[in-house]
Amino acid sequence: MTVVQEFCGRHVDEHFLIARLRAPAGWPTFRNIPYNETSEWTLLLAKHRHTMNVLLLIATVSNLIHHCLALTKPYSLRLVNNGYEGIVVAIHEDVPESSELIEEIMSMFKEASPYLYRATRHRLYFKHVTILVPQTWSDKDTYASPGNATFDTADVILAQQDPRFAQTHHIPSVPHAKHFEGCGKQAAYIHFSSEFLTFKYKELFHGNIGRLFVHEWGHYRWGLFNEYADPIADPEFQQPFYHSPTTNLFEPTRCSRDWFSSNMVVDSSLGYFRDCAGNKIIGYEDGCVSIPASRQDSVTGSIMYGYQSIEEISQFCDNDTNDSSNLHVVEAPHKHNRLCDSRSNWEVMRQLPDFTDDNSQPRNISDDELEPTFVIARTRPPKLVLVLDTSGSMGIPVDIFQMESFVRFEFY
Repeated sequence: MTVVQEFCGRHVDEHFLIARLRAPAGWPTFRNIPYNETSEWTLLLAKHRHTMNVLLLIATVSNLIHHCLALTKPYSLRLVNNGYEGIVVAIHEDVPESSELIEEIMSMFKEASPYLYRATRHRLYFKHVTILVPQTWSDKDTYASPGNATFDTADVILAQQDPRFAQTHHIPSVPHAKHFEGCGKQAAYIHFSSEFLTFKYKELFHGNIGRLFVHEWGHYRWGLFNEYADPIADPEFQQPFYHSPTTNLFEPTRCSRDWFSSNMVVDSSLGYFRDCAGNKIIGYEDGCVSIPASRQDSVTGSIMYGYQSIEEISQFCDNDTNDSSNLHVVEAPHKHNRLCDSRSNWEVMRQLPDFTDDNSQPRNISDDELEPTFVIARTRPPKLVLVLDTSGSMGIPVDIFQMESFVRFEFY
């Protein structure tokens, strides 16, 4: 095992990681210095070899900590007997201290857990959550030790608002998952703003927050994508309507097909919505969007289509032709179809470890067991332990990446 792999303790592309490490500006790099017993550099380094080695190592390890945590996936999250354990929700140091925020996080998971259980057909739920508060918050005797939990490796982060996801100046930016990989791959994290979670009218605009979190969990854990025309996260490809080769009509981009909705457009001259010009045969005017009715009698999916406020929506879409209420629309031009080769949510999910191992076989779980437990921990200053070999073997110039034989370090 190399020094990078030993430090990270997880799988990481070592060559990519090393390529990003740099000595501080103005410092000599051993890699480019030819060894010559009489050279000026060799004499200088021999004179100050221990000091230089320590300083370079500290700078490198500090950089390594940052990049190692940023490039690897969260490692505490695990699935045990149908329940997700080790979920970490971390609050950024710039977020003001707030007991209300803690309560909102806990309430969100309590509502999300039974909804996830039903949506995954009695397979999965949220079992244990650690809420990590920053050092900028006052300490309390009730706070637990954070262990290995950090902001950089958290599954969910609460940080500053992202203006790109703010629909108006009056409504906080909406939650979103940060993806670096494609379909079926776990994302980096879910981002919430503290303003969103404490926003008084959030459920008026976005529906039940527990349901909304399950939608985001689909993005994060299973690499699913939105099944609607998304002008924020998918502006180059968003297409509210398309001409269906199946019905030979213009259909809204959605999943499943049998939603009851009205096609509306904002009339800037009037300042409110009106019916769109056009029809299913010839298409609709620019700016026209399909707005679902608040009650649906013919559909149960899809969760990735959104609209968490609609009670009937409780399923991830599937390719089961015997269930038209949740049948995936393979032709709809949304991001999920584009990145997942037109496969339904369940076709992607069934191939993932969460659904293929023995930890997620369907079983009956009581309401009490479905309620997650919580630990509130406070970030602690990191401790770095360096063990250096000061024997004669260190008396020659050494490439910083060849120090694996001489150095052992721990970060906890």
